[in-house]
Amino acid sequence: YRRYIGAPEVSHDDRMLDFSMRQMDKADKTGIVHTVNDNTIFLTFDDWGSDDSINKLIYVLDKHKVNGTFFIIGKNIHNNPALLRSIAEHGNEIGSHTYYHTPMAIYEGEKLVSGTKEINYREDIIESHRKIASIMGDIKLSNGRYALTKLLRPPTLAVSKSGCKDIL
Repeated sequence: YRRYIGAPEVSHDDRMLDFSMRQMDKADKTGIVHTVNDNTIFLTFDDWGSDDSINKLIYVLDKHKVNGTFFIIGKNIHNNPALLRSIAEHGNEIGSHTYYHTPMAIYEGEKLVSGTKEINYREDIIESHRKIASIMGDIKLSNGRYALTKLLRPPTLAVSKSGCKDIL
């Protein structure tokens, strides 16, 4: 629960599969990340877009001397590996947005079910991390930490009990 940051739009019956009501009540749904610095803004982008949009974003981040965390879909890296390295070389962290962008839970009709029937979620996360690391795993940030993190942003913010066990 300490590592889960929810969102106000994620409700008990919305995107939390196989959790008890008690477990869901413990989960954060505020979306608030407490930081040491009050001057913090969080933006989220679904994957990374084009050179033009990302370079403009990097320019703005550099101009204001701030860094971000970019969550990358592994299967799209081959489209532009140099852009991935550039994001990290500008001091930004990189996290996984899975390899195939498969949600842990999806709706079939009106019922929430596992979205990972066809794939092994653990293998999906490992493959995503492996692929990202093969492109930019050697890049370090100014604080000495590697730019590649173990952070994961699940697609659609949907989580399932079995998916969460897979990523531990």
